[in-house]
Amino acid sequence: MLNLTLREDAPDLSSSNAAAYAVVFGCVVLLGFPLNAASLWILVRRHRLKSPSAVVMINLAASDLLLVLSLPLRVYFHATGAWALGVHACVWITMLFRKTTSAPALSSSPSSAWTDCWPWSSH
Repeated sequence: MLNLTLREDAPDLSSSNAAAYAVVFGCVVLLGFPLNAASLWILVRRHRLKSPSAVVMINLAASDLLLVLSLPLRVYFHATGAWALGVHACVWITMLFRKTTSAPALSSSPSSAWTDCWPWSSH
């Protein structure tokens, strides 16, 4: 069940913060899409799945690419202050945005975190 009531402490989307979000997210899309697509292409074509570090980098690049693909709708929302795609699309895009921002943290295991922090002690 969705709560569609407006809170009194909800941020004002007509403020300069909304414009700043739109500009920042737009820059992230313009830079992030081609760079993440290129890094994913290089990782898949050159390194394939030969090492665990290549697998982690492919997962991170794919997660970043999904995040960048969800941002144009957020740019539109912050630029106009309106959501024209309905409640279900809002829920799915927000879920995609939130899950792709937390995916890198969830994909690492304690053993890989240990080797990231202390690389020489794992030998």
